[in-house]
Amino acid sequence: DLFVTHIYIMRARMRDDEVLKNVAANDIANIRQTLEMLDRSAFDRAVEAILRARQVYVFGAGSSRALASFLTHYLKMLLGGRAHLISSASQSEIFEELLDIGEQDVMIVISFPRYSSKAAKTMSYAGSRGATTVALTDSVLSPISSNCNHLLLAHSDMAGVVDSLVAPLSVINALIVAISLKTMDVNRAKMETLEQLWNDYRVYETPGEHSI
Repeated sequence: DLFVTHIYIMRARMRDDEVLKNVAANDIANIRQTLEMLDRSAFDRAVEAILRARQVYVFGAGSSRALASFLTHYLKMLLGGRAHLISSASQSEIFEELLDIGEQDVMIVISFPRYSSKAAKTMSYAGSRGATTVALTDSVLSPISSNCNHLLLAHSDMAGVVDSLVAPLSVINALIVAISLKTMDVNRAKMETLEQLWNDYRVYETPGEHSI
């Protein structure tokens, strides 16, 4: 079993007192390699496609689901009702959620090893409907790479038994910042209203508020 084998390899390479240092160093290396391998023009084209889209759909399975949820959370703030997280578990329900996808829409699929067959099928379906497709993955050999319009590569080598998603998250952060900069004028009043609502309804705690 690949998972068990990886545990034995990790234990042979890493002492308990080296875990934090080694994992952090591995994540830093992943980000550096991502900066070297990421196609900047593909990144810019993906940003423009998202901004122009009628609707933006985001999908990620397994551990990539957390990345999809994070991205969609901020896209909803910036794009409003145009951003949708595809959260269904079954392939049939995923197709139901994408029933209206078309040429004016964007499909963002996130997939890292082990690759989800649902991610590949979702990407293929969105492409067949004429939607602009954006893939965030680790390799040109990834199952979602061949069917996408804009390929964003992020290194995700593991230092342990869990996927290293630090570099993919960094790419997602960059997407969010790029979109926020281009929508700043449009969203300024909305964000100010949202901030006021948070304050008025005490949605968030402030540091030291309940200190004794």
